[in-house]
Amino acid sequence: AAPQLFAGDVLKMFSSDCKRMSAEIFDQTMPLGKHWRVGLRAELPSSPSEYAAAAAQTVLGQVLQGAQLLPRDSQVPTLARVMTAFVEAWMDHILAQKIKFR
Repeated sequence: AAPQLFAGDVLKMFSSDCKRMSAEIFDQTMPLGKHWRVGLRAELPSSPSEYAAAAAQTVLGQVLQGAQLLPRDSQVPTLARVMTAFVEAWMDHILAQKIKFR
């Protein structure tokens, strides 16, 4: 039981670090305000925003590479926690900056 508790604690800490790193990237790179007004663009984007691609590569890309080294039964829970942390950081940033998509 103790090794499982330790593994769970390590995964929580790792997830928290990924969320913090994601939040820092979004704070530094995600456009604000007018960028998101649909009226300023003629059409919807056909590829990911540069900030989103960079954030995904920096956080998720590294985790995907590292997760390949884990036992198979540990890969999915690890990736699920990190993906959740990444998306939570993104949503927290959107809410904190009061970004409106119109």
